[in-house]
Amino acid sequence: MQIPDAEFATARRAIELLWDAVADLAKTTLQSHQMWLDDIESPALTIDENLVVRSMNSGFRRLVGEGVITLDRGTLSGSTPLITTQLRDAVRAAIIPDPNQKNVGSTVLISQEEQRFLFAVIGSIPGNTDPNLALIYVPQFNEETGAQRIALAFGLSWVEARIVRCILRGRCPRAIGLELGFTEETVRTYIKRVMLKVGINRQSEFFVLHSRTFSPFKLRQPGAPYITTSSSM
Repeated sequence: MQIPDAEFATARRAIELLWDAVADLAKTTLQSHQMWLDDIESPALTIDENLVVRSMNSGFRRLVGEGVITLDRGTLSGSTPLITTQLRDAVRAAIIPDPNQKNVGSTVLISQEEQRFLFAVIGSIPGNTDPNLALIYVPQFNEETGAQRIALAFGLSWVEARIVRCILRGRCPRAIGLELGFTEETVRTYIKRVMLKVGINRQSEFFVLHSRTFSPFKLRQPGAPYITTSSSM
């Protein structure tokens, strides 16, 4: 699923800041792909235009182990041919970007199972240290902090923030109503109001909004060194 930029005008600046932060990390550490991949908490990997994986962190290895993404002799594929095609197109767009636009990454929906919406964010390698590879990471969701961040960004009320949290937990309007003590009709009214405020058209885009304003990096103490770890596919 390719998300129209117009639906995320507010989030676009946050995405640019995210990729700028990644580029700064690569420039200042001058380390191998594996070393800064290990500093990303979310599942992440580097990959070429043919979807051949060059390096990945432990988070992405767990994702492969769960069967959400598969590797066939080192080549990445999605759970359906369509997802694989979308991943390949996004990777190639990251490796050969439009010179008239700043590359802030593409988003591909890789799982829409109940209570498990997963998006892959694809962009160029930080700092252009390897122009023949792209970076893929899959943000991991925390519905509580995600709802708080969206509420602060868009000025949502306490009730609206609670409803966003329930949506990020995969709850349907009826279940949200039972949890918060509202009728299903009231919940649907709140959802429409919130979607209007944040500028989206589908409930699933709450997950995209969350992922595209999310920093994937682990917290480190200032000046803490990067620890070299062995890499294995």
